[in-house]
Amino acid sequence: MMKTDELLTTKFGRLPSKQVFEKIDKPNVVIYTRVSSKEQADKNMSLETQRKTIQDCVDRTGRNVLGYFGGTYESAKSDGRKEFMRMLEYIKKSKGQVNEIMVYALDRFSRTGGAAIKLACDLREKYGVNIYAVTQPVDTSNPSGVLSQGMHLLFSEFDNKLRGQRVVAGLKAKFEMGIWSVRPPQGYDTVIVNGERRLMVNEEGKKIAKAFEWKIQGLKNIEILERLKATGLAKMNKMQVQRILVNPFYCGMIAHGMLNGKVIEGKHEKMISREVFLKVNNILEGSTRFNIPHKAEDINLPLKVFIWCVGCGSPFTGYIVKAKKLYYYKCRKKGCCCNKSAKEIHTKFEALLSEISIKPELIDPILFQLERTFDDLNSENKGKEKFLKERLTEAQKKVDVLEEKYFMGGEMNKETYDKFLGRFKAEQGEILKEMEKCLIASSNHKDTLKKALTFGCNLLNVWKMGSIAIKEKLQKLLFPEGLAYDKEIGAFRTDTINSLIAVIARLTGDSLLVETELASIIGGQSRSAEKEGFEPPDL
Repeated sequence: MMKTDELLTTKFGRLPSKQVFEKIDKPNVVIYTRVSSKEQADKNMSLETQRKTIQDCVDRTGRNVLGYFGGTYESAKSDGRKEFMRMLEYIKKSKGQVNEIMVYALDRFSRTGGAAIKLACDLREKYGVNIYAVTQPVDTSNPSGVLSQGMHLLFSEFDNKLRGQRVVAGLKAKFEMGIWSVRPPQGYDTVIVNGERRLMVNEEGKKIAKAFEWKIQGLKNIEILERLKATGLAKMNKMQVQRILVNPFYCGMIAHGMLNGKVIEGKHEKMISREVFLKVNNILEGSTRFNIPHKAEDINLPLKVFIWCVGCGSPFTGYIVKAKKLYYYKCRKKGCCCNKSAKEIHTKFEALLSEISIKPELIDPILFQLERTFDDLNSENKGKEKFLKERLTEAQKKVDVLEEKYFMGGEMNKETYDKFLGRFKAEQGEILKEMEKCLIASSNHKDTLKKALTFGCNLLNVWKMGSIAIKEKLQKLLFPEGLAYDKEIGAFRTDTINSLIAVIARLTGDSLLVETELASIIGGQSRSAEKEGFEPPDL
C-alpha cells in the first residue's frame, strides 16, 4: 500500500504551467555573426573579429558549438534576414538541444527594439534559448539580467534610428545642393577627379542616350528595347526603358522624395539636353488610352487605336499601301474584315466634329446659361463648404482628445491609439476631398468660360491643323472612351461623350448625330446634365 505522501503527490501534484529551463554550466550554442554592408563582407571587415572574440569565449568556458550562422552582410533593421531565419529554424527543429545564441554584441542580433525583446522572450520561454553577447554579458536567468538585456536592445534600435536621421538630413542637404549622393542611375559611373566625387556618363550611358533620339523618331518602347539589346545591353527590359525616358536625371536635373516635389539642377554630367527630355515626355503624354505611342508617320492615322470595332471590340490599327500612297484603317482581329480608307474615316470624323462644334451665334446665350449654372452651383457649395469646415473642426478635436489620452493621460495602449487615429485621419481625408469639390472659382470665370466656348467653335480646325499629340488630346477630351465604328451602317457610335458637348449638340439638333445613332446617348446625357443645372436658354 502506498504511503500517504506518495499518494498525495501522485494524485494531486501539479506541474508548472510554463516549462522551466534549468541554467546549464556548459551549454550547447550556435554562433551568429553579421555585418551591415556588402563592402564590409567582401573585405572581411569585423567578421573575423567577431568570430575570434566569440571563439575565445567558447574555448574559455567550455561551451559546445552546434553550428555557425551568418558570416555575411544582413541589415538588423528587420528580423527577416536569410541567415538569421535559418538559425531560428534550426533552433526550432533541434527540439531543446540548443541552449544559447552567441553573438559579438546585442546589436549584431537585432536592432528592432521591442520586436527584438519579444523574440528574445519567446526564445527563452518556448525553447530555453538565451542570447549571450560576449562583449555585453548578462545573466538572463534572473529579472535584472532580462531588464539589462532589454535596455541594450532598445538602445540598439535608438542608435540605429538616430544614425538614420543624421544620414537622411545629410542626404537632403546634398540633394538641395544638386549633388546626387546615392547610387547613380543606369549609364553613370562614380569617378574621383582631383579628389572630388563626380558622376560621369559611361559607355553604357552613351548607348542609353540613343533611346531618347529613337523616341523622338517615333519608335515604340519595345522597338527601342530591341535596338538597345542589339548594342549589347542584353539585360535591359521594357520597364527600364520607360523609367529611363521619364527620369529627369538624364537631362541634368535631380528629383527625389527628400526634395518635397522640387526639381533641382544637378552637378552631374548631362546625358541629353532638357529640350530633348521635354520633347520625349511630350510624346509620352500624347499616348492613347491603350498606351500605344505613335510613330512619326502616324500623323496620317491619328484615329488609330482611338476607334474600335463594334463587332469584336478590338482597336483599329493602320497601314499604308505604298504603291498608291494611300492609308487605311483596319480591325486588329483576324477574320473581322473591317477595312476602311483613312480618307473616308477622316471625312466622317470631321463631319462629326463640325456638327458638335458650337455655332458662333450660340456663344452668348450658352455663356449666359453657364454663368447662371455656375452661380447656382456655387451658392450651394458655399453652404456645403461651411458645413464641411465645421465637420473638419470636429474631426480635429477628436484627434486632439485622442492624443491627450494617449500621450498625456496614458489612458490607452498604442494599438488602440493607432486604430482610432487611423479612423479619424481617414475621416479628415474624406472631408478635405469633399471641400476640394466645393472650391469657388476665381472672379474671371466669365473670361474662362468664354474662351472655352470659343475653343468649342473651332474643334474641326484644331483637329485638322494640330500635331498628333494635339489631335489625340482633343479626341480624348470629346470622347473619353474613344469611338466605336459600325461597319454595317458605316458610322461612329459611343457610350460616352463630353457632357457639355452633349448638351450643346442636343440644343443644335445635329442631324449627323441622329444618323450615327449618337442621338439617344446624347439625349440621355443631356438629361442628366440638365439635372445638374444645364437648362436650355431661351432663344
